[in-house]
Amino acid sequence: MGTGFHWEPFRIDVNEYDEVQLFWKTMNYNEDVKLIKPYKGVHIPFVFDDEILNIKTHIDYLQASRVKYENVFIALCNPPSSK
Repeated sequence: MGTGFHWEPFRIDVNEYDEVQLFWKTMNYNEDVKLIKPYKGVHIPFVFDDEILNIKTHIDYLQASRVKYENVFIALCNPPSSK
């Protein structure tokens, strides 16, 4: 979501949530995510992390994700150059 986007809360039932969760856990990265535009030419894999996803507030989620995955993201986006 970009700047100025107005987000409205929504509800899904347990079965819908389980279906979405099962998709994320079992998706074929090469087939199901190939339409997502790569960042700097690098496909960043989706990480299903129960610890992070169980965080209740958005800002806490963002902070915890950054602490846990920032170095991984930086390494993927800035591979060592071969001279």
